[in-house]
Amino acid sequence: MYWKLLDYRYVFYGGMLEDFVAGCQGLTLDAGCGRKGGSLSFATSVGVDLGRQNVKSSKLRRPQTSFIIADITHLPFRKAIFDLVVSVDVLEHVEGKEAAIKEISRVSKLGAFFVGSTSNLLNPVFIFDSFGPKRVVSFLAERYAKGHYERHFRFTSATLGRTLQKAGFATNVIHLLGFPPFTPWIFQNDPSLKPPWFARLWIIVDKLMTKVKPLSQMKEAIVFRAVRSPSSPRQLSRS
Repeated sequence: MYWKLLDYRYVFYGGMLEDFVAGCQGLTLDAGCGRKGGSLSFATSVGVDLGRQNVKSSKLRRPQTSFIIADITHLPFRKAIFDLVVSVDVLEHVEGKEAAIKEISRVSKLGAFFVGSTSNLLNPVFIFDSFGPKRVVSFLAERYAKGHYERHFRFTSATLGRTLQKAGFATNVIHLLGFPPFTPWIFQNDPSLKPPWFARLWIIVDKLMTKVKPLSQMKEAIVFRAVRSPSSPRQLSRS
């Protein structure tokens, strides 16, 4: 799966997440299912979302699945019941990120997988979004990404790994995907928007600079797979 911007294609992480959950069986939780009723192609067993309209829309799209209005920092489930938890592009929108991950750990069985993605704080755009002058960031977001501005704290791959391990997950895979410092899905989803002139410069940056460390740490998305484990944390594997 790819994003395409102008004549350049970027690897999209949806296919990687599908591979992460392939073969998983049992009760599945989509933590932050959104309005489409789940982030991956398999049928979600239970989906939760804080938005009432999102849950209503999800029920219409997937009537065979259970959807609940709930905050993922206070999940309404007993402990150790899920075999798989999926959370795609959600953690960056949650103020209590550590609380959310602790709750996901609480409701996960030992050996259960937690897979997902979140934005990377070290990406230049997200650094500016998080710490730049709010009025300036809001103006630029309104011009280039209307409706998508939201100031909040984000993880780096290192802080995400430590938070997962602190919550009882062995984080055996953390990938950085994307590119600095641009989000082409905004333009993919709204055909009326045209990529700005500096998009070409960013393509050059991605081709020439972000294939090597430490610049590769600036990529946009953190994609992770962790397993609920009572043992000591495993070594992180990054690529």
